[in-house]
Amino acid sequence: MGDRAVRLSLCAAAAGLVLAGCAGLQSPEPLRPPPAVPAKPATAVPAPQPVARVEPDNCGLPHLREAALKQVNIARASARACGNIRMKPVKALLWSPTLASAALQHSSDMATRGYFDHISPDGRRVGYRVASEGYNWRHVGENLAGGDSTLAGAIRGWLGSPSHCQNLMNPAFVEVGAACVHHAGSQWGFYWTLVLASRR
Repeated sequence: MGDRAVRLSLCAAAAGLVLAGCAGLQSPEPLRPPPAVPAKPATAVPAPQPVARVEPDNCGLPHLREAALKQVNIARASARACGNIRMKPVKALLWSPTLASAALQHSSDMATRGYFDHISPDGRRVGYRVASEGYNWRHVGENLAGGDSTLAGAIRGWLGSPSHCQNLMNPAFVEVGAACVHHAGSQWGFYWTLVLASRR
């Protein structure tokens, strides 16, 4: 990873209510939980503009699904402090190919279009992306990381950030999907997306 800064970002929502203002700060500054914002009326989302694609490659990790599920569930199996909040051990998550697809779409989009945010340039958020994959969610959350070349590094960064750690340890989530896209020459190089959700 060298001198590359690592960037983290967090977003979470419950059905009908986005706990938004999704924050993204560079380490080692502490990441604060995003402030609550008033709900806004739904608006039409513009169609995405065609862009050159970055081929998804799971960042060269052939067993990303198995490794991500194992490492996330190891983290959830232990009580931990997420900042000043004590989190109890929580149930293991199940892998969701649908959530993994939503994660891959977002990592690919960020790498392709050169941004790092929960809101795409055409206004799409995690709830929209997950619903577009056919997942009828009750709770949904998303952790992002940029610059980490390893899964272990991305998870370590999330666990070291109070708000991301709380998202990962949230007992409301039942399923998870993850993806990473590598785009040489881009700002962050490695674009990680972890999507956690539960169904209605």
